[in-house]
Amino acid sequence: MSTLLRRLLPVAACVAVSTSQAQSTPALSQTERAIVSAVDAHNGEAIALLERIVNINSGTMNFAGVRQVADVLRPQFDALGFGTAVGRRRAISPRRVVSSANIRGPGQRYF
Repeated sequence: MSTLLRRLLPVAACVAVSTSQAQSTPALSQTERAIVSAVDAHNGEAIALLERIVNINSGTMNFAGVRQVADVLRPQFDALGFGTAVGRRRAISPRRVVSSANIRGPGQRYF
């Protein structure tokens, strides 16, 4: 398994939906089966990451908590080639701290 895929799994597994429960699931490609297997194999790791971040008090005005969540997730995103930032984004709200992860591409830049 590629390093990129292995590093992506904990993040992806947090939002993955099991395909085995779908009633009329079309046949999966070899790549899709590999992804499903990898997500299933790393499910415990993903749940532990999710549990760790949801147990951080990171309400909108809790700047320290937002930064703490960013510190947990930053290595995950950095390993995938994302640029990460935490700071005040006055265009969004002058009183809030925002954590963002961006990857270079041809699309519109929001942050």
